[in-house]
Amino acid sequence: MQLKDVLTLRVRFFITGQQGRYRFNGLKPNHDYEVQALYKSHRSEVKRVSVFDGRGELVIDLSVDLTLRPAVA
Repeated sequence: MQLKDVLTLRVRFFITGQQGRYRFNGLKPNHDYEVQALYKSHRSEVKRVSVFDGRGELVIDLSVDLTLRPAVA
């Protein structure tokens, strides 16, 4: 998993659990974030989490299509 703080441009990487689940703790509530799943050379679409989303906990489903050509950085 890749988590990018849109304000600071800081990017962090996380490894999911066996079921592919992930959880980010300690995020700043006044920052927007972008989340993307990575698997080998493949990537999911980027999902953006806005500061204006008032929910305390979000569930974002991401999938990586392995039938497509790998993404080029």
